[in-house]
Amino acid sequence: GYGLEVPRTSTLLFVLSWDTEASDADLHVTDSDSFRDAGSEHGGDAGDIADGLGPEAFIVDDDVADHYHLWVGFRSWGGAGAGLGKVEIVEHDGQGNLRFEDRPFVIMTDGAVADLGAMTPSVRARL
Repeated sequence: GYGLEVPRTSTLLFVLSWDTEASDADLHVTDSDSFRDAGSEHGGDAGDIADGLGPEAFIVDDDVADHYHLWVGFRSWGGAGAGLGKVEIVEHDGQGNLRFEDRPFVIMTDGAVADLGAMTPSVRARL
């Protein structure tokens, strides 16, 4: 092999990317347990990209909640009239199996929020 090891625990990854340079988009994830930013208890984020394109990521690698809700907020489009993007959800069951889901969005106003809905992790049952 290549000397790589597959993680043996379930993980859940949310990745935000968008198409507009010099813009500031933010990924917000709330969970079923705390109803606040999941970064406070159930994972961590990979930083805030404030000058365009992303990606911003949120990783849950220890205590996967029953449900999550996703929002994307835009502070500024940097002069563009509209922005396109997506949040990709990646689930790993801890046994090498992956599941992918894309949640696309279009936002046309500075300060707007796109509600990308709820999701129930399939990895939860395998913990």
